[in-house]
Amino acid sequence: MAPEYGATMGFFPIDAECVNYLRATGRSEELCLAYENYYRAQDLFGIPKKGDIAYSQELELDLGTVVPSVAVRSARRTGSNCATEAEIYFLIFKAGHGK
Repeated sequence: MAPEYGATMGFFPIDAECVNYLRATGRSEELCLAYENYYRAQDLFGIPKKGDIAYSQELELDLGTVVPSVAVRSARRTGSNCATEAEIYFLIFKAGHGK
């Protein structure tokens, strides 16, 4: 679960970079191939291309409208927009976390 951002799950597809990570961290080539082959056999390997998945609803987000925000324990659901680091510090201090 990912309650920090309201999701019940997050999906991170397995791709070649995941296999590269396994190699870079000392996993055997046999394990890396088994890992990749398993996800390919399940049709879960790679990042889906647009149109590959039939979503029940599609959302669009204009990234230009996204502003920095902070959620503190006392106001987790509401969050607060912040323009500066000073405002973030003030919000945390005000919530009692700066003691």
